[in-house]
This record gives sequence, structure tokens and C-alpha cells, in this order.
Amino acid sequence: MKRALSLIIVSLIAISLLGPVGSNAYTKYDSLSDYGDATNSALFMIQGDGADLFTRDDSGLQNATVDYLFMNKDTVHGPFSTLSFSGWFGANLDIVKVGYAIGEEEPVFSEDYKAGFPSWGTQTGVKYAIGYDMTIDVSGLGEEKTLIKPVVMLEDGTVLEATFLTVYYSSKPAEIEKLPEIIELTTGSTGAFNFRSAKSVAFKINIPEGKKLVKFTVKSSPTWNGPATGVGLTATIYKWAGDFEDSIDGDSLGEFFEEDHKDNANLDVVYDYIPAGDYLIVMTDYTGNIGGWNAEKFIDEYATLFDYFIDGMESAPPVNCAITIIDDDPPETTDDPATDVPTDAPATDAPTEEAAPTDAPAVTDVPQVTDAPKTTDAPKDKDQKGANAGLIAGITAGSVAVAAAAVIAGVTISKKRKKQK
Repeated sequence: MKRALSLIIVSLIAISLLGPVGSNAYTKYDSLSDYGDATNSALFMIQGDGADLFTRDDSGLQNATVDYLFMNKDTVHGPFSTLSFSGWFGANLDIVKVGYAIGEEEPVFSEDYKAGFPSWGTQTGVKYAIGYDMTIDVSGLGEEKTLIKPVVMLEDGTVLEATFLTVYYSSKPAEIEKLPEIIELTTGSTGAFNFRSAKSVAFKINIPEGKKLVKFTVKSSPTWNGPATGVGLTATIYKWAGDFEDSIDGDSLGEFFEEDHKDNANLDVVYDYIPAGDYLIVMTDYTGNIGGWNAEKFIDEYATLFDYFIDGMESAPPVNCAITIIDDDPPETTDDPATDVPTDAPATDAPTEEAAPTDAPAVTDVPQVTDAPKTTDAPKDKDQKGANAGLIAGITAGSVAVAAAAVIAGVTISKKRKKQK
């Protein structure tokens, strides 16, 4: 009897703990790379209360009409009542539902969110694709950054996020006076160029007076359906010294490392502080296929200010690229503490005629001069490297409880984010 009662108790505990897992009815993947199958996604329009914040052009290349990212790479600033998202998602299994999730809340799916597929098509490597067009009520969200993510459900119950862009929302307005300006450097688009076919690819850029560089962008940089992780390069910036060789012979002003570039995402190169002037950005050390879409030429207005090099030689056409600049606000430098202006030596009373001169004080022994401290060896110069300003977005999945002899396994999935726009 006792044994039967024990079995009943264990069964009830197991049912109570396993019940919530069964009710979810799907496995959620916050990162496409964790899913391990061919997937692709894009977010090509965001609207706030019906006004465009971010759009893509007809070819599917990213083109921000206004930089909704403002000073934060991943945050849409309000206040808005609604945010609308449009895009597409592709996978190797049929996509049966489209929806969104706010923060770590459960996804909201609706048949109304399914949209027609864009006319320019999708990348190869995925069998099924679907467009999405959804409007989300954000009126109840406050100033704290909240993650908003389009999601899809596959026919096997798997839920995937549309991870082309990671978007947070805050009702706190951006600082209007600090809105960045995007300068598209090139026009037109032809075939793609793989940087791996050269030892180096370089861009001579110009930052106008009174501005500083926010980021340099290779637009919609392809990886030829490369893996979700491990594709990248190094981008080193130098002060322009008149020609390519003299510039790279100078000191590096900074290095940027792209590590997990996604196919056709923007390659956003970011450095700490690059003020007005001419610079050379040199891309080397490629890991995997990575490149850009060939443009027809530099835009006439800027043709004399920018240049493009392959293996140190001026080349044409350039790949599609842009710079984002903003009003310069140089880092505050502390003034050297002001030294007090020496005051005149206090005037001594002139001796009166009656005052007899006092005897000069006896000369004391002159203090011995101490030996100068021995100088230590000068510190050896070290290579100066700029900060790697990568942009990382992290998402943490919940834990799943399973009753089996009181064993609880915690699973955490995290995802790293770098640049798109």
C-alpha cells in the first residue's frame, strides 16, 4: 500500500511540473544560429504612429530615411502609441504563423499579420518564405528599453525570431539636437564583390568640419549564404596622409573587429572618436566570404572627397557604402590646473637712517646636492589599438522544469548583435 501511494505522489508531482511545458507546445529559438537550419529574415520598414522611421529601397537594400536609431544603435525612441513592422522570413519548413513578442512575454500570433512577399525575392538556401505586416500597441510601455521582436512559428511548432534587426523601444524622446546625418557615398548597384579576392579593400573618407564619425557602413554586405557565426574581418583606420602607402605607414587610430556577420546585413564599422578630417579605413583578415555590392560610382557631390582601393590601388567601381556623422562634441579635456601668477616679493621696509644695519646672519653649511634619481629604462612603445566598438544585443531564454528525482536543468540561450542598419 505504501509503495502504491508513493507512486501516485510521484506521478502527481511529475504531471504538475510537466503540465506547463506541454501547454507551450513549441520550442523557442532566440538565435537563428542555435536553430541550426537554413533561415533568413529581414525587417524592411518600421513606422511610429504611421510615420516612416526606417525603410528599404526597391532592391531590398537597407536605406534609412531617418535614423530611428538615434544615439543608440538598437533603440526606437518615442513616445508612440503604435509601432508597425514589415518584413519577411524564410526557412526550410513551412511557416504557419506570424506574430510578435514583447520582452520575454509569450508570442502573439494572428492571421492578419501575414503579408505578401516582396517583389525582389529572398536569398537562396531557404525553401519557404512569408512576409509579415503587423501593428503593435506600445502605449503601455515606458522609458525603460523593451525588446520587441517579430516571430514566426514553423510547421513543427518551432518559434524563431526575425533577427535581421534587434529592436528595443523606449518612450523617452531622443535628443533632437544630436540626430545623426547619413551620407550615401555611392549610387546604383550591380554585382557583388567578395573582399576575399583581395588582400585588402580600403576606403578614403572625409568627415566634414564640425562633425564626427558615428559609423562607416558597407551596405547590405553579403556572405554568399555563409554560416551564422564566424564570418568577419578587421577594419583599421588611419589618418589620410596623401596616398595609400603613406597613410598605412602612419599610426593606427583604431581597429574594429566584425566576428559574426550575417548575410546581407549592414557592415557597420564603429570607432571611439573620429573628428573632422580625411581618413583611410582598410579592411583585412577576412574569415569566410564577406563583401559588398558594387555601385556604379561615388555620388558626384562627394566624388573628389572619397576614394576606393583594392590591394592599395585606386579602383572602380566602389562597393555600396555610406557614412553616418553627427555634430562634434569633443571629449572633455581637463584644463591644466592654473598656476598662481607669482606675486611680487613682499616689499621690505627701507632701512631708516637711524636704524643701524644688522649683522649678516652667519653662513650655514651649504646643504649637499643630492644625486639625481637614476632614470629607469624608458617604457617600450606598445602598439596602440583602437577600441573594438561592437554592438551586442543579448536575449535570455527561460528555464524549463522537468520533474525527475527533483533534477532541474536550466537552459540559457544568448545571442550577440553587431550592426545593421
